[in-house]
Amino acid sequence: MVWDIRLSPFDRKQINMAIEYLHANYTSPISADMLALEFDMDIRRLQKGFKEKTGMTVHEYLIHYRILRAIIDLETTNLILKVIASKHGFATQSHFIELFKKRRGITPNQHRNLLRR
Repeated sequence: MVWDIRLSPFDRKQINMAIEYLHANYTSPISADMLALEFDMDIRRLQKGFKEKTGMTVHEYLIHYRILRAIIDLETTNLILKVIASKHGFATQSHFIELFKKRRGITPNQHRNLLRR
């Protein structure tokens, strides 16, 4: 049976605070379970609210945000990919490249090179 979860104004405030927390701590490991504990929310309410607010799951949004932050370094620095990956919370350079390509359609180096033409 599927439960209809309704979010209260308090739930919505907690979701906004969870998103702010994610933005401030995106380089650290973050999970939906951890956010639910941190903001004293039922995991289903957190997941529903996050999806409503961002259109993504907590995990998808975390990757999305990490990539957005990494793009700033790709466009404004000459840092090597390994450093950018580590700086923005990716476990390895190859994982960063894989996720970047999956979501952006090109590799991080291709993105960087397009800007330098």
